Amino acid sequence: MKRRILFIINPKSGQGRHRTVERAIKTHLDRELFDHEIAYTQYKGHGEKLALEAADRKLDVVAIAGGDGSINEVARGIYGSGTLLAVIPTGSGNGLARHLGIPLRVKNAVQLINELSAENIDTGFINSELFVSIAGLGFDAMIAEKFENASQRGFMAYFRLVAAAFYNYKPQKYTLEINNEEIKRKALLINFANSGQFGYNTGITPHASVTDSMLDVSIMQKPSLLVTPLLLHLLYFHRIDQSQYVESYRAKEMVITKRKKKHPVNIDGEPRYFEEKQLHVEVKPASLPLIGPK
Repeated sequence: MKRRILFIINPKSGQGRHRTVERAIKTHLDRELFDHEIAYTQYKGHGEKLALEAADRKLDVVAIAGGDGSINEVARGIYGSGTLLAVIPTGSGNGLARHLGIPLRVKNAVQLINELSAENIDTGFINSELFVSIAGLGFDAMIAEKFENASQRGFMAYFRLVAAAFYNYKPQKYTLEINNEEIKRKALLINFANSGQFGYNTGITPHASVTDSMLDVSIMQKPSLLVTPLLLHLLYFHRIDQSQYVESYRAKEMVITKRKKKHPVNIDGEPRYFEEKQLHVEVKPASLPLIGPK
């Protein structure tokens, strides 16, 4: 029997690459293996609704053409259903795709779906909010908020936001409970990583794995302007965890008991807001079936 697959395309992702996705589906999807449908997101959160409907119809695969935020929406929609997730990376940073080795070229990503090589990967939760790749507090969450409202996309737009905000950003005080240890820090940012990629081929947690049933936690202090270029170098070459400004932990769950509620939380590159002052972060091992390279 043929598998049934729904392609969900975010037309705003990748500056109009949805036409490229359409052509790749038409040309490179194995029609003997799949009966396919295509749907387009029309508003923020629409991907979750479309994915939930597909899971309710018991479709075999839902493929999302978009970035990490779009992947998050679709993952929420199919979570716990058994429907496979596939990724066609057309976003700005494409952190999860880079971490998993999913081709960034659209036609190759479609061809990978034909192989139907799936693995159950871990997911993370902050309270009731799922994340697939990375969540975080502090500076990167503020940048995620600014980037969401920016008129331009891409690495240079992201870098300009970081450069403009970095000097005046004041590190925040946090209290964390990790592995039965209370940690109080004044930090630039705190990351909870399931994967090793921020996006744009940068990563603060280079040893993170989506299949180790653990989250990698990084607490980063704010460096001086003189040291910042060196840290950017280490960030790009996936060695920033070796810096004296970064503390690293690994845990299955943790609690943040002190933070400012009005500040955003970065969930897979998108800003989210929590009414609760206390955040409970945990990993859900092997909880999301995803098509990826063998």
